[in-house]
Amino acid sequence: MASSDRDILERAVQAIAEQAAKANDVIDEAINAGLDADHPVTVAAKMLRLELLKTKADLERGLSEFVLNCKRGAWSCTGFRGSACRTLATGGTSSSAARRAGRLAYVA
Repeated sequence: MASSDRDILERAVQAIAEQAAKANDVIDEAINAGLDADHPVTVAAKMLRLELLKTKADLERGLSEFVLNCKRGAWSCTGFRGSACRTLATGGTSSSAARRAGRLAYVA
């Protein structure tokens, strides 16, 4: 996946997390308004939250496929956003230069 694909997944995870938090607010408001936990409105909000969290988990699993496999050399790799790898020995070789040299591979 391209870097832009990764950014799209990261934004989607964030947006879904925000919507799940809003579903929590709806559940809390329904209960505070006197609705039972098994009232259809409360149950529907809980099911919506569950589906949002399942989708978020699926997207996060997709993001986990962006793991760099540093097979040769001593590499220091950082997280997803702005990911960079540099040799520990020289501290100067960038990840794009390393990929061009065939030293890094993305693991699916």
